Amino acid sequence: SSDLGLALRVETTVGRIGTSSWTMNQQMYAEERPVARCECVLVAYSYERTRPRPLDDDERKFWATYQR
Repeated sequence: SSDLGLALRVETTVGRIGTSSWTMNQQMYAEERPVARCECVLVAYSYERTRPRPLDDDERKFWATYQR
């Protein structure tokens, strides 16, 4: 059975920002206790060229605002 009173908090930050990829880190908390975490690597992709592409300066600046 589920406990509808359970409150979870998820924090998302950006880790590394590379030439064509960036890493997003997430951590889940039950109260103040960490209960789960994950790391996802995202890659900028050109569908026209069917391969990864470098991040633009504006993309890099946007993701940097969430970097820790």
